[in-house]
Amino acid sequence: MKSSITLEIDKKLDRAQQTTLGIDKKLDQVQQDRLLDVLPCIEAAAFNSYDNQHERKCLPQTRVDLLRQVTEWADGSSSKCIFWLNGMAGTGKSTIARTIADQFASKDRLAASFFFSKGSGDRRHARHFFSTIAVQMTRALPAVHKYVSEAISKHPGIAQQTMPEQWNKLILEPLRTAIDHQLLSSSIIFVIDALDECDKQEDIGLILRLLAGTTGLVTAKLRVFVTSRPETPIRLGFRDMSRIKYEDLALHDVSRPVVEADICIFLKNELGEIRRKREISTDWPSDHELNLLVQKSNCLFIYAATACRYISDPKFLPKTRLSKLIFGEVTDGLPTRNLDKIYLEILMESVTGDHSDSDKRELADRFQRVVGSIVVLFDALSATALSRLLTEELDIVNITLDPLHSVLSVPQDTQYPISLLHPSFRDFLLARGRCSDSRFLVDQKLAHSRLAKSCLELMSVTLKENICGLQSPGPLASDIKEEQLVCYIPSPLQYACRYWVEHLQQGDLGLFNNGEILLFLQEHLLHWLEVLSIMRKSSEGLGMLLNLELYANVSINDRF
Repeated sequence: MKSSITLEIDKKLDRAQQTTLGIDKKLDQVQQDRLLDVLPCIEAAAFNSYDNQHERKCLPQTRVDLLRQVTEWADGSSSKCIFWLNGMAGTGKSTIARTIADQFASKDRLAASFFFSKGSGDRRHARHFFSTIAVQMTRALPAVHKYVSEAISKHPGIAQQTMPEQWNKLILEPLRTAIDHQLLSSSIIFVIDALDECDKQEDIGLILRLLAGTTGLVTAKLRVFVTSRPETPIRLGFRDMSRIKYEDLALHDVSRPVVEADICIFLKNELGEIRRKREISTDWPSDHELNLLVQKSNCLFIYAATACRYISDPKFLPKTRLSKLIFGEVTDGLPTRNLDKIYLEILMESVTGDHSDSDKRELADRFQRVVGSIVVLFDALSATALSRLLTEELDIVNITLDPLHSVLSVPQDTQYPISLLHPSFRDFLLARGRCSDSRFLVDQKLAHSRLAKSCLELMSVTLKENICGLQSPGPLASDIKEEQLVCYIPSPLQYACRYWVEHLQQGDLGLFNNGEILLFLQEHLLHWLEVLSIMRKSSEGLGMLLNLELYANVSINDRF
């Protein structure tokens, strides 16, 4: 038998060994986390990101049948691994997607979510789509964390490789490996919202082809929930999915009484909040008024939401505004006609008053400069940043935006970004067939041209060598602190450096009209590339130069 001293030594050795194993595990975890740091991740794309925290989810007792259908699909053994929910703008697709993501996240079965959004920087394209999905997956599913890290270790440049390579190596293979080791017991779900808002049709088609061509979705216990408008490229993409089966549901095919009942619940809830806050009598709104507003909504949740924001404006009486909305007959025909009417009503109220002809022209010009810029921006800017970019007085920007809180999210703090409350407002302003008042109709090419000029002017007067005043030569971009970056390269300059070429391409500027672009490149090419490098966007600079070269050739050919 061992002596008591020997036993005590053995115990200490065991504890030491366990401590060593714990340290090794922690070191492995640190190494895995460092590997994951090389993958670009768009944090704002997740359904529960800070940027999305105020977005709505379905109210209780609404969308009951639809949510049940999605749950049964996700939980079932059907070979239909993809569920496509489609519908026109304003039918509530994103609200449904957020609700589904939230429900599955609460069950630890949401692997990842990506909410595309035009005008929201990196959320408007698929460049970092799969890397973002992979990073989110490691956070939600610890069982696959190790295998994603191993994939990065084996393929160091995976973040710059093609989407098929990223899809297979970062997502499918780690999932299959985790299943082979019996680390995943139930199916998991990806939620992809607003696929139509991805700015490249080629990328949309490729994402759909990857999903369609992946026979391993079933064995990987993976379900993919996708929402989009029924745009032609997406319809064609799903039509080509002949090799796999998918579930699809068109929101416009849902029974009208079912949708109207859901909208009625929504309106009761929202108008009830307005009634309580404004201390209005409990008999408001009447059942008749409520029913008329439901009819006016024409099965569009965005109409109901916009109407409630319009009615709740603290500068007006809710009763008066509700009566104004429901007065008159319900418009038939174009599904968005009632929505267009409320958008136009809000815009016209923004310029009401006793104004001279010159004042009216000035108000219309302000709208085009400020709001026209907001709807075509590639990333959201604050009022302060927008005024700097447009060389406009901040007070003018604020005055222009003040009456538009029903359609724009305008934070009180002018340092926070302005955004559209719904993309249908952008659609309205850019569509000649929908926006009947020329004061508000935005000429997309002209708006992009103005922004391209503004970006060039800002960069030309601001860019310089060693803009951050770095003391030592050749420092790493990662060594530059965020506050230092914002101080020397404020957000309007960052925006200009990233997007001036895209605005140029989308606009209608002649490249050699006055030689501004050539002059800019002669004086500031290296300064511009330095800023992109500091922002860790140097790879984008190469792409922009190639696009600029292509644009130059097109412009030359147009002239001769």
